[in-house]
Amino acid sequence: MSADRSTITVKAGYVYEVCYTLQGSTSNQSNHFQITPYIDGVLQIMFPTSAASYETSNNSICSVSSCFYVIATTDSRVQLKMATSLTTPISYIGSIFIRPFATV
Repeated sequence: MSADRSTITVKAGYVYEVCYTLQGSTSNQSNHFQITPYIDGVLQIMFPTSAASYETSNNSICSVSSCFYVIATTDSRVQLKMATSLTTPISYIGSIFIRPFATV
């Protein structure tokens, strides 16, 4: 993982399954966010996920999860980037799971 915790590098020679779950919340606003994977800085347009919020008494909550594959013929950098139209901060929590399951 990179020093700023935004990039994970996977080693060459494997096909990796990358799965993630993310939940975001903000106070008193409907919200929406999109998660898009990048591999070696290249947008993976086939794998974005998005979520719209549902509202509780004082919060608005979004949740999204997905999986995609990385075919690493060289050491590859994996990033998940979040986009939202909100201008207020979003609190979020999530997890990512990466496992090699085949050789290249």
